[in-house]
Amino acid sequence: MLGALIDHPNFRCPAPVESGGIEAVAEVIGHQPLPPLLVELWGECDGVYDEAGQWFVIWPVRRLVEVADANYYPGLPPELFAFGDDGSGDPFCLNTETLAVERWGPLLSEREQLSSSLGEFLQALARSVGSG
Repeated sequence: MLGALIDHPNFRCPAPVESGGIEAVAEVIGHQPLPPLLVELWGECDGVYDEAGQWFVIWPVRRLVEVADANYYPGLPPELFAFGDDGSGDPFCLNTETLAVERWGPLLSEREQLSSSLGEFLQALARSVGSG
């Protein structure tokens, strides 16, 4: 499943993160444990960059730290774990209670469910980019 995303011609995947680095980030941002599918992805590549749109759909691990350190999204509900964004600044989040992926709009604190699981979200992302 991750191969379709990582090998997608419209995405660039930077070098993978060492497992110790991922674990250290989990401690820094205070989110234990990190979602296993994202840990697996970061073990393959440090984020997923959309070449056409010029943004990280899935953030590099360092971005997680930047977002946590700066309280970049004040008002982000505690059950939402932000891991990427839609290119306009609205983060993609894993709802840690339901395991659904949501887009959270910080301006109005609006939530939109995008998929029922992280795996489903990543598959849809791989299918949608460049198809349109």
